[in-house]
Amino acid sequence: MQGTKEKTREATIVEVAQLAGVSIKTVSRVANGEANVRETTRIRVQEAIRQLDYRPNPYAQYLGSLRRKTG
Repeated sequence: MQGTKEKTREATIVEVAQLAGVSIKTVSRVANGEANVRETTRIRVQEAIRQLDYRPNPYAQYLGSLRRKTG
């Protein structure tokens, strides 16, 4: 019998927002190092990011940059 490998799934920005109790935009602000987030909120979001091992999706970032350029 061959060994089975669990497929690992990356956490989403929505899951981080839900765990931290904030909006997706707030998670985005924290992940991008923007200054306009309260320190207590920033810490809560950073903890959720750490717990979930969240990594921003480069494809989503690219699509978002296209949207900002055209809209």
